[in-house]
Amino acid sequence: MEIERSSSADIAQRLDRLAKFYRHGPASAWMGRTLEKVLAYEADVCRKQLDECMTDLAAFEQTYSLSSEEFLPATSRAGQMTAWIM
Repeated sequence: MEIERSSSADIAQRLDRLAKFYRHGPASAWMGRTLEKVLAYEADVCRKQLDECMTDLAAFEQTYSLSSEEFLPATSRAGQMTAWIM
């Protein structure tokens, strides 16, 4: 079974509808457990992505012998900040 990817806006809209539904009545214990698992999973994915980013950043700093604190202000002043840095 393949899971279809949704846009962030679509997911946010679905979550808004779910929140409105549960504001009018209690959520089941099953829904509470499910939401906790989903949130924990998403947090774990974010932590892994951050770890990968930090690893890439460390490799960049090592390769160019330049810390992020030195690199980012210099490129910003020079107007060379690119979308991939932001």
